[in-house]
Order: sequence, then C-alpha cells, then structure tokens
Amino acid sequence: MGPFGVLAWGQRLRYGTPGGLALRRIGAGLVVDPSMEGVAMTLLVVTDERFAQHDTGPGHPERAARLGATTAALTHPAFDGALEQVAPREATDAELAVVHSTEHIARVRAVCRSGGGALDVDTPVVPESLPAALAGAGAGLRAIEADIIAGNYEFKT
Repeated sequence: MGPFGVLAWGQRLRYGTPGGLALRRIGAGLVVDPSMEGVAMTLLVVTDERFAQHDTGPGHPERAARLGATTAALTHPAFDGALEQVAPREATDAELAVVHSTEHIARVRAVCRSGGGALDVDTPVVPESLPAALAGAGAGLRAIEADIIAGNYEFKT
C-alpha cells in the first residue's frame, strides 16, 4: 500500500487518491494540488459523532459546521476507494498526562461536568465536550496503534 494520511480535526493535510487525483484540504474546501499529482494514498479517517457534540456556538473556530463540511467533502467521488474509516477510542488519564497537567485534566472534567463554561477566554466547553475531547485525543492514538504499528499502512518520508 502506498503512503497514507490521517485526517484529524483542525489539520491541513495533503494526500492523493488511488486514481491519482491530488487534492489538498484548505479550511473546509478541497483544491487540486499539482505537487502531489499521481501519488496514490489511503486516507485514514478517524471520526465519531461525539466530535460534533462539542458545541462552542456560532462563529467559534471549533464548531460542528467545520467538521460537517469536511465530512461532506470526503463524499466526493475522488475519494471512492481511498478512505479507511475507523472509530476512535477514548484516551486514558495516563495518556492525557503525557501532554497535560493533572490539574488541567481535572479542571476540564469539572467544568464539563458542572454544565460547561469557559476554560479560558477563547475555550468554551459544554458537558458533551469531555467525551469529544477524550475521543479526539484517542483518535490519533487509535490510528497509530491499530493501523500504522500493525503494519496496515506504509509510512514514507
């Protein structure tokens, strides 16, 4: 199998499709990317309905409409046969603690469990943000564990 890409929330990603059509995601749109033309790739998509439940309100960069636009773009015929979809798993507290303090993890849990609020001036959360965040953190881990390390995808630099 050729090179792969992993589509994760908020990332820019370059990839090609088995048919050789090279596309690049910019924001919620896709454009032809001549630098990737002819590169065949499988795009691993790790997604879950919980991600759309993290409702930060209209106009916020982390809004479900962006995720919906990306998901809709992946229905383009150019992706026929190019997508491998898997469900995420929730990251454990030990995994979260590799990059976040235990105080931060506890605060996110507390604010979400109390009905939501602002973690800081630009990070609103709702009760559904906690399962979305745990699944979001686990999405990258799931891709690594089950698909790359298992040898299902070949990584080339």
